[in-house]
Amino acid sequence: MSEMQRQKNVIWNPPNEWQYVNLQILMDIRGELIRLNNLLHCQNFIDIPIILREIRGHVAPKKKPARKRRKVE
Repeated sequence: MSEMQRQKNVIWNPPNEWQYVNLQILMDIRGELIRLNNLLHCQNFIDIPIILREIRGHVAPKKKPARKRRKVE
């Protein structure tokens, strides 16, 4: 059995059907990982924590002044 060289983003032609199925699964996983990596580097995704802090600042309840206690005599 000959070894296949490792190459990036290449369509593989494995020698038998079982290896073909395994490679198809790995290529699907690779495609999803590439997609996720692109998403994680997207500026909209990177800005989410900043946006959430801004929202929290706008919707936080205002602190009420402390109530004065009446003296009981």
